[in-house]
Amino acid sequence: MKLSVYAVILALLALLYGIALLFFPVQFLQNYGITIDASATVIARLFGSAMCGYTIIFWINRNVPESDKSWSGLLWSNIFFNAANFIVVLMAKMNGIGNSMSWSTIILSAILTVCTLYFIFRKK
Repeated sequence: MKLSVYAVILALLALLYGIALLFFPVQFLQNYGITIDASATVIARLFGSAMCGYTIIFWINRNVPESDKSWSGLLWSNIFFNAANFIVVLMAKMNGIGNSMSWSTIILSAILTVCTLYFIFRKK
């Protein structure tokens, strides 16, 4: 797979989660068995806005050559983001927070971490 295709996939995933969390946080998180109050809704919307920003970054960068230095920072930040998501959601799941849908986030975070590691360490 080309890095440009992977960037589009990351942008689309971030857009879907970003829109859901920015505009429909209560309904979206109910799918995961999580109920939130007004304060948590603000935090969910902030995370949604960050995800929308992530969308823009990967969408704009999709046509940048792999040799460009910006890719290193983007890919390493993606590793941190997905590894942190993996740990946070796994810990929540182990503490009884959320329903079986939480596993989708855990699995997706693991897959994206491995895929990003592939792009960082593959031979060009």
